[in-house]
Amino acid sequence: MTSKGGEKIKTLLVKLPDGTEITRRRGRIDGWYVEVDGYGPFDKNYFSDLKALGHKYGNQKVYNDFVVIYDNTEFSVDNTVFSQLIPSIASTYSKEDNLQVLKLFSTLYAVLLAEQNRPLPLKKRVKLLACYQILILNYSVEIACNYSRTVNIHNIVKDVHQLVCTSKKNSNCIDEVKCIYKDKSTSYLLSKICDCYGF
Repeated sequence: MTSKGGEKIKTLLVKLPDGTEITRRRGRIDGWYVEVDGYGPFDKNYFSDLKALGHKYGNQKVYNDFVVIYDNTEFSVDNTVFSQLIPSIASTYSKEDNLQVLKLFSTLYAVLLAEQNRPLPLKKRVKLLACYQILILNYSVEIACNYSRTVNIHNIVKDVHQLVCTSKKNSNCIDEVKCIYKDKSTSYLLSKICDCYGF
């Protein structure tokens, strides 16, 4: 994704009604460096916007809307998420906030795609966990954004994966892991991981 002159080639993901362009290009690690109008979005910014939206419309509603997008995020881009699903969600907010919500959830979908394509165990779950912490557990945006850096949740995922492989889906073993990791954030994360294994 680099031109002969060394310039990074961008792939357009979506162009919003106000002209905002969400793109991706090759970054330092992979081909999923997301940009909004040429600038990389920061976790603290879009999660702050999500928190503000929760204050106005209710945390549970905003969380549920995020989960709908999360559930529709796979490894490749689904253009109908940009063109149909997100506009449909945005239409449930007031007219004055419609464009803001459209931008926010479109950015979040792009970020979820980026996480899903990263060579890390958590993939898109890392954003779901932060969203849950902010909107449901009332964590500060700063704490939620830094949680995966301060708590080695990647090791937790490896522990669960190893346990599943050795236990052949022994749910009692999963319960043992849940007893080790008792805080609400980790318990939530474990429940999402276990969902993937059919527990």
